[in-house]
Amino acid sequence: MDIASQQDVQAGLGALRTAMQRASLSLLMLLLVACAFLMLAVYTNRSVPFFPEHFFRFQDIPVAVLFAACWILAVRISAGTIKWDRLASVRVATGWQSPAALALCVVLVCAAGVWLIFGAYGLAVDEHWAQSDATVIGNGAPMVPIAEAWRDYAEALQSRFARITPDGWWASEYLPVNAALQYMGGTLASPLLAGWAVLVAAALARRLLPDAPAAPLLCALLMATSSQLLITGMTPFAMSAHLAFNLSWLWLFLHRDWRAQIAAMPLAVLAIGLHQAVFFPLFAAPFLFEAWLTGRRRAAVLQALIIGGGFVLWSAYDALVYAAMGLQPVTETASGTGTGMTLLFTRFLWLVTNFSPDNIGLMAMNLVRFVTWQNVLVVPLALFAATRVVREPGPWRAMLVGIGLTTAVVTVLLADQGHGWGYRYLHGYLGSLCLLATLGWYRLPAAVRMEGAARAVLGAGLVLSLLLVPLRAWQAERFVAPYARANAAVAAIDADVVLIDAPRHFFALELLRNDPLLRNRPIRMVASALSDSQLAQLCRDYTVARFTDADAAWFGLHEVDTGKRVRGVPQGCRIVNPAFR
Repeated sequence: MDIASQQDVQAGLGALRTAMQRASLSLLMLLLVACAFLMLAVYTNRSVPFFPEHFFRFQDIPVAVLFAACWILAVRISAGTIKWDRLASVRVATGWQSPAALALCVVLVCAAGVWLIFGAYGLAVDEHWAQSDATVIGNGAPMVPIAEAWRDYAEALQSRFARITPDGWWASEYLPVNAALQYMGGTLASPLLAGWAVLVAAALARRLLPDAPAAPLLCALLMATSSQLLITGMTPFAMSAHLAFNLSWLWLFLHRDWRAQIAAMPLAVLAIGLHQAVFFPLFAAPFLFEAWLTGRRRAAVLQALIIGGGFVLWSAYDALVYAAMGLQPVTETASGTGTGMTLLFTRFLWLVTNFSPDNIGLMAMNLVRFVTWQNVLVVPLALFAATRVVREPGPWRAMLVGIGLTTAVVTVLLADQGHGWGYRYLHGYLGSLCLLATLGWYRLPAAVRMEGAARAVLGAGLVLSLLLVPLRAWQAERFVAPYARANAAVAAIDADVVLIDAPRHFFALELLRNDPLLRNRPIRMVASALSDSQLAQLCRDYTVARFTDADAAWFGLHEVDTGKRVRGVPQGCRIVNPAFR
């Protein structure tokens, strides 16, 4: 190449580098402006639910600042202000790993975190029910009878997301596949699913980018340095299963071999039944549509029929269980997750008609949380890829559409995720996001990718993201620890019944943890769900302890006033004073 040509190449690279720097700064400014706007909204709008507000203030804003610092560092490296060769060791240190080794590391980190971070305590009701339904499944049936002595107190034994039949049987309102996985895998179920997801994402990168031999490694690195993937993989949440099933189905569906299509069918049906029926169809629909557009119409129709049939099947799950077990059906539930298509449709209409414009601001908070729980490079690279694939039919565009479609749907239907490490309603798309980011890297001109500065930015981003994982783990542990300590203290009370009676601490209801076979002592009940006659009967028959607002404050539970009054107990009740007071 002559000198003039070399100068032209260098000029082109310089122009591209300048454009990338401007794009990075624009993204940085957008993040900072969004954070400032949302902070203002939080302080002026008191209708923001507790968890999004708390997480945004105390977990995500500090990390957003760190993200900003990382992007500024990346811009300075690419501009040559900081010499890339100082980061050469970073580049070498990340070059020897394999996707399989990274997947194993994810499994080990998540398995250790189950105990070291959470003490095997599932904070959210969703986590508790996943473990409780695992016990139900282990008992050999989809529901278990409530012990006769406690049957009249069923609503007080678990006031949220419980499916309780008139003849005294119960389980959760959630679909059972995640619970079955938790039963089979125990505390290793979610870590194994998280590790499997990394492995399958790397296999998809190998298939979709066959001319980029390092693409599987890069995709695996981006996933393995996601705090959301790692911390969620330490919990019984169904989201690790959603991610693993989504990617596994996609890997099979993209194969044109008929045996792969057959294998994808039961996987799709199981994915729909993980815990909520809507998530997998939202993930699969864009891929089916793109397959139709690109000529794979037979496979698209076949998979669509299977997914539609699976959705109808799981929507009728409760009715099928009641019929098979000869139980009286539940006529109404709190969340309408699975008592037939009629109730599901009624619940859908209720959510749509109760949509609030506040959901848009809440979703903005969720998206800031989602971004700041990922590798710092993932969103910029994915956005770079998105600008190029949006008009290209195929699986890349389907990944992008799937993220947007699910975001739009949950904005309308259920913007508040409650508990969640990262934004869990988009957890099933972590593979799509990291694959798009991998594509974004390889859509850069080869001369740019091979430049020392660009490679140093990539290596530094991976290491800096990995360093954020301990911070996120500490934040999660600090949030959960008071509830775990309170739960252990309640379990140690020497009484027959403990009444959860802390109306100024709404989330004291997280302590309402009863074994579905009611083998635990003390039995826990929410006081506000008891009638006067029931409370009097309890006092006559059992020794009773109370967990009050004072106890909740002593353990450091978050104060969120329900507006309800303290229930109290009748005079003459045999009250046991817990030892921790």
